Amino acid sequence: MDPKHLFYDERHDTWCSYCGCNWSAGIEATRDHIPPRCFIDGPVEQGLQWPVVKVCRPCNSTLAGYENLLACVAAATPFGDGVSQSDKATKMMERSSKLKDRVHWIWDQWPGDHSKYDDVLRGVLKIARGHAAYWLNEPVLDEPDFAFAGAVSFVSEEYLKSFASFEDSMGVYPEIGSRAFFMTGESASQPGWIEIKKGQYEYLITWSPAVRVRVAMYCRYLLDVTWA
Repeated sequence: MDPKHLFYDERHDTWCSYCGCNWSAGIEATRDHIPPRCFIDGPVEQGLQWPVVKVCRPCNSTLAGYENLLACVAAATPFGDGVSQSDKATKMMERSSKLKDRVHWIWDQWPGDHSKYDDVLRGVLKIARGHAAYWLNEPVLDEPDFAFAGAVSFVSEEYLKSFASFEDSMGVYPEIGSRAFFMTGESASQPGWIEIKKGQYEYLITWSPAVRVRVAMYCRYLLDVTWA
């Protein structure tokens, strides 16, 4: 399947993947990388195309700061020693002591779930909505029923097992003509974990019985968003 040649309802292509604004209102449309480039050191895995989604320029500009913050929070260690799992995150914090102090403050205030901090949550939802829009070819704009962002060391074994598991099942078909629809084929199967960059970023999206986006970063940090 050519990922650039899809057959979904083009009416969905008139909305921003993040806020839902309509291009007919005169707002400029742009394209945004999912995951954002600030999360990945170097190129993506061989044979993969870097996913992009159509968004409005205000969202693309405004949300960039939140994704940079999330990238640094995810890559930082919880010990406040300045060690980072990402070269890009390290350079961002070296350039801005304010950002570095903010990252350490977030780890101190919400060690178990960083999504409780609104600016981190905004970055989490941008990524989750981007992955959903890329696969389903329609925006997921409602507030999520569940959202989480935190280190593996702060979650229970039961939750971690649920996070990592993937049980393929028959269910509701996604938008006809979308990437997800072509992936399902006749069996209604859903794609498993997709590795964008080994050791840095992999994700899983499922849409039946609910839309759920899971991301594992640096083998130690988790994002999890569900729309029931």
